[in-house]
Amino acid sequence: MRAYRVAGMPSQGLPGVGSFDLWSRRVRDLVHWVTGYDLADAFKQNKAEDPHRQDDATLLAALDGIFGTAPFRSSDVFAVYTEVANAKRTALQQAVPDPKKTTLHAALDAVLGSRGGVSAKLFGYWARKVKGAHIGGFQLNVRHDPATNANAITVRRT
Repeated sequence: MRAYRVAGMPSQGLPGVGSFDLWSRRVRDLVHWVTGYDLADAFKQNKAEDPHRQDDATLLAALDGIFGTAPFRSSDVFAVYTEVANAKRTALQQAVPDPKKTTLHAALDAVLGSRGGVSAKLFGYWARKVKGAHIGGFQLNVRHDPATNANAITVRRT
């Protein structure tokens, strides 16, 4: 650390990491100067390996598969979930659910099932939590629609 300071704390020219400018200048540049390793690479790897984030990405991809870029509501998502759940319960299973709907059902179970079950309300909470984040090549946006007094949700590819 002393050698780095004596050298004038030379900037390593690394791109910024969020709002951690001071940390980046003092710690990240130091580690890169000494070892050649960029600590931000570990951040990216941790995000990629986070099972919750992977489940969120799977759910966003499933939503995109069903709704595309069209706006939808939490109740629309729950209706698909219920449709698949009912089809699984029926003994005859005359109407096999669309594979995209089955994928959405499984993704909802993975993301929301551990929180006490899947519901439109829990989906809405999840949507507000991940809105605006770039996850798995998708971004979820939530906007309040005053005409229906409901949230209009959209998924877009990033």
